Amino acid sequence: MGPYRLSRELEVKGVETPLVREILEDVYEEGEEPVARRAMAGKLSALGGRPVPSRTASVARFLHRRGFSGEMIRRLLHEEQ
Repeated sequence: MGPYRLSRELEVKGVETPLVREILEDVYEEGEEPVARRAMAGKLSALGGRPVPSRTASVARFLHRRGFSGEMIRRLLHEEQ
């Protein structure tokens, strides 16, 4: 799960902002990229042999729904191509 989605879900559950920040710092200690890469790898393996444009669009939507930043998604997809 990306940082945006995680922070929103915690806030909806009533977790106070300072604690949300602390949790995000702990979870994303190494940054957003390693988490996004693992999520992308899992999705790519599930998509198998689909055509590249279709696979790229599916992965982008998947990562966006998981709460990763647009910049991170673009970077990972650019590297994948």
